[in-house]
Parts: sequence; C-alpha cells; structure tokens
Amino acid sequence: MRVIQRHRFLLLFLVVLVFSTVMIIRQFQINRTLEAAHHEAHIERREAFILLCTKGYKDDADKLFGKLLKDVPELSIDQLVDDFQRTMLIVNPAEQHEESLIWRYHWTVSKQLEVRAYDVVDRARKIAEKE
Repeated sequence: MRVIQRHRFLLLFLVVLVFSTVMIIRQFQINRTLEAAHHEAHIERREAFILLCTKGYKDDADKLFGKLLKDVPELSIDQLVDDFQRTMLIVNPAEQHEESLIWRYHWTVSKQLEVRAYDVVDRARKIAEKE
C-alpha cells in the first residue's frame, strides 16, 4: 500500500498513457474501416454508373455522374488509376465524345491524374533543388 501511495503519480501517468494508446489504436482502426467502406461505395457507384450509361438510363446515370465528379478530388491516386483504366476499356480516349457521360468522366479523371502527377513532379524538383 505504501508503494502505491508513494508512486501514485507515476502509476496514474502510466494508466493514462495506456488508455490513450488504446484509444489512438482504436481510432486508427475505425478510420481504416471507414476508408475501406468509402472505397467500396465508390467502386459500386462507378460500376452502377457505367451500367446505367451503357443500358441507356441517362437520367439515373446523370445523377451518379454528379456524385462521381464530387468524389474525384478526394480520391487517392490508386483509385483514380482504377477509374481511368476501367473507363478506358469502354471509351476511345483518342476521340472526343462529349455527349457521352462515360467519356466525360474518363476525361475528368485523366485531367485530375495529370494535375496530381504535375504536383508530384514539382515537389520532387523542389526537393532536388534544396540538396
């Protein structure tokens, strides 16, 4: 009992430290789960969009097109590359089909990839200049 009274601040600190560590690890796991769910929802939305476009449901496809466009700035590079490759199978990127929603989505993803690639190259050049 004396040991506890003597070192109560140290023991209290250790309890708070363990509790904080557990809460941080838990939050990381929750964030990872939410990110995976968001990624799956995006893939499902993209595939539904492609299906509706190819089957001629223009109004429904237009709704999904708007949601997909809102997602584009928040997507990771890997997700953008997946979308780019998936839509490239359907459209001919060499020809412009501005009336096609799939082509417009493909073009938007392509431009977003170019912007991000430029940012990565620009950052790499700045790092090289510093050294």
